[in-house]
Amino acid sequence: MKSNKLFLFAKNTDAFSAQRGYNYQTLKTLETWISNFLDNNREEIYCEFEEDIFQKDLLNQKLVFRQIKLYSSNFSFSSEEIKKCIAHFFILHVKSDYNNFEKEYVFETNSNIAAKYKDNDADLLREWFESQDDLTPEKIAKYAIKVKAIVTEYIDEQKNVIKDKAELEEAIKIFEGLNCSFWEGFTKIVKWKFIGVSPDEEFSSIRDNIEDLIQRLPYDLVNEDSVQIFGVLLDKVFTRITHREDEQRKITYDLLEQSILEISTNDDRWYSRRYDYYKNLDPIDQFRIGEF
Repeated sequence: MKSNKLFLFAKNTDAFSAQRGYNYQTLKTLETWISNFLDNNREEIYCEFEEDIFQKDLLNQKLVFRQIKLYSSNFSFSSEEIKKCIAHFFILHVKSDYNNFEKEYVFETNSNIAAKYKDNDADLLREWFESQDDLTPEKIAKYAIKVKAIVTEYIDEQKNVIKDKAELEEAIKIFEGLNCSFWEGFTKIVKWKFIGVSPDEEFSSIRDNIEDLIQRLPYDLVNEDSVQIFGVLLDKVFTRITHREDEQRKITYDLLEQSILEISTNDDRWYSRRYDYYKNLDPIDQFRIGEF
């Protein structure tokens, strides 16, 4: 009996690609964290909450949801990843928690847009990508039709999953009532980033960029410390990603500053400990120089 033939039914999980994709998302989070610090950007960054990377700027009331993909294959509107991405962006967009924020939804990948084949609408995706910074009302309307069709397909699939028929009926009625203005407004804030390089090239490039960013950190650190700093900061990101609680997945400007000070000079470590202690004290309502 040639039982080895049964391996035909084995599921190709491609664990290596999945792990590398996860590591890539972690590095992209680290890159964003250090870039924000250098730009004095105080937004909060969440790992694996709402999206692969979720950036919340409370000061300017702005949110950025980023889906990060490291792939060998190219994408078109027939790609499952693109369809799932748009559907998930839609669900985030209608979430009431973020009604008062300016929002942006970004699909980022090392890969490129596929060639046109049958009805994959790759040309439409390429046109949208190339003109996304200069969209005319006509183009927005055209892309919105495609977005609505993809989301409608997703909603139709979910109809068979939802058990509460009364709630389903109400939700379907609301969905069917969404007008052109809604779909065009949503379409305008969906962004595409196709880098167009191999996974190996992109993985190497992002590591190099993070190392360059570390060298620009405003601390008295010798070059030999850059590898240590890379490791410490990457560990901080990884630790946050693995938390169960959503709020515990947050990384901030202050956390990066404290992390760097902890591995810097003795004076910096002393400052870090003092700062961490005093920042938790209640604010002083009245200040008297004599008491001080």
